[in-house]
Amino acid sequence: MNLISQNPYRVLGLLGNSSERELQKQIDTINRFAEVGKTKSFDYDFDFLGAVSRTANDVQKASSQIEQANNKLNYSLFWFVNKSHIDEIALNHLKENNTDKAIEIWEKTIKDGEVTSANFSSITNLATLLLGSSIQNGKLDTAKFQKAIELKGRLIHSNIFSDFVLLTAGNGFTADISKLSTTFTEEILTISKKHLDKEGGISNAELIQSFTSFPENTRKYLSSKFIEEPLHSIESQIEKTVERRKLEPENAGKLGSALYATTKNDLAFLKSLLGSENVQYQMLSNKVANEILQCAIDFFIEWKDDSDNDPGQESLRTAKLAKSVAPKGQTKNRVKENIENIEDWIENGEERRLNSKIGESVNFIIQKLNLAVETLENKGKYPSGYNDPYSDLPKNQQPHNLTIESLSLNRSRYPFNINLYRLAGDIVSKCKPALEKIKLAVGGQNQIYLKLNNDLASISLACLIEYVNNNRNDVFATPPDVSEREMGVMNAIGTLEMNSEMRKRFNSQKQSLLNLKLATERLRSKSSDNSGGCYIATMAYGNYDHPQVLVLRDFRDDSLAKTAFGRNFIRFYYATSPKLVALLKNHKRINAAIRLMLDQLIKLISK
Repeated sequence: MNLISQNPYRVLGLLGNSSERELQKQIDTINRFAEVGKTKSFDYDFDFLGAVSRTANDVQKASSQIEQANNKLNYSLFWFVNKSHIDEIALNHLKENNTDKAIEIWEKTIKDGEVTSANFSSITNLATLLLGSSIQNGKLDTAKFQKAIELKGRLIHSNIFSDFVLLTAGNGFTADISKLSTTFTEEILTISKKHLDKEGGISNAELIQSFTSFPENTRKYLSSKFIEEPLHSIESQIEKTVERRKLEPENAGKLGSALYATTKNDLAFLKSLLGSENVQYQMLSNKVANEILQCAIDFFIEWKDDSDNDPGQESLRTAKLAKSVAPKGQTKNRVKENIENIEDWIENGEERRLNSKIGESVNFIIQKLNLAVETLENKGKYPSGYNDPYSDLPKNQQPHNLTIESLSLNRSRYPFNINLYRLAGDIVSKCKPALEKIKLAVGGQNQIYLKLNNDLASISLACLIEYVNNNRNDVFATPPDVSEREMGVMNAIGTLEMNSEMRKRFNSQKQSLLNLKLATERLRSKSSDNSGGCYIATMAYGNYDHPQVLVLRDFRDDSLAKTAFGRNFIRFYYATSPKLVALLKNHKRINAAIRLMLDQLIKLISK
């Protein structure tokens, strides 16, 4: 601590308020001793401050340093003065190296804290003593050091400081308090430099807090001395991270974590100096948070489509580091939004892994089901551009989120024209391999697998029943034709793994279809005996395929069936004609008369 141990006043063996005459006398004394090769010691050497150098050069330098009034004022701030009998008593104790007693005496005069004309010398002397004794064996006593600075600031910025100026610099000198505060601050920085942020030293924040008795502009000036280095360090770390992130997006998560680690202490220090609401601090913390977040985003984008590396957890950890920087405004909102998105990604991880296993198969089945639903709703018609109902549809984009709800069917309408019987068999046969893949991947009890089985059973069954209900060799034949091919499709549907409710519905429909098949077989048997078909006409002409019978059937289909009256007549005819045939089939004369009347009718309808 050269400013005290080698203070010009100490070198000359004087107090800070010595007169010019005392100064010259002391210099002469020192020189005379020097001429005979001896070094003179003085009462105010104060051995507790360590050795003092008093060479000819030291003496000359010391005398020149306090020639001007402003220098006298500056150096006396870091030395002792003697203004009162209190000072005299305390200084005598210092001569004997009894620093504790001197501190006790001066503290009694300033216990109320107010600076007065009676105690200002005690304040400056106590502060100098604390400052000079705060460093022992290379370690700094932070409490003493801070108190010394606080006392000096209280004096400098008091109304009584002019008394101190008069005491040390003499009449006619007016001190520039602002300049003096800056000079004092610089000297304190020099003294504390070796001890800042060191073990057994003082932190930057503690040093700044020591200046509470100084005005705001002095504290800002001191802060500026400390923020330059951490500002530069943080900016440099950000630039390095940006460059590496662009070159190595696959390592961006680690880069974000490293940026947080290398800037954490500097940001905390700047926050303690500037405050969390300081604009400069907020801009810098936002910049750090933005870059850390961008590292999380780039890492996520780089790996999100890799089936072997899920970036969710590492991206989330990095994004939360950005949040911990405590950004403000838009940056804070951006960090929050991205954290929520990454958390959603992690939450949907199982679903995403499931989709990677079975998504393609599920999508294929859904396409087939959609085709069947659209066909049913459009009365069996398909788009003119859809030529082959058995080929695969163009592959659509797979669902982003594979859930039970996402298996709902698209019911948009198209102008379809397709064979529902063939479609019923097609969706079962083509979807079975896809179902087996799903079962192999997720098991037979998986809800998606079971739902797809039910949907396939329900839709294919609907296609088959719709086909059967609208497929008749004769438009008005009752019941509809059912053969082994329809039963084959029904049996194929039965191989699907339906739930109990769907199985019950299937069994009921299968039994109904089987009953229809038996009824169809019975009708065909009767037709072979010429007892069925177009009942009365067949009886009159003796053959279901007689040309006259064909004309009558065409008239029925092309004319009668297109009017309400005609349809009612047709229903009445088919309800009563079997009974008439049963009564009249063996009466040849009546049959001949019926044939004659039918010939006349055929002539009329043929015109």
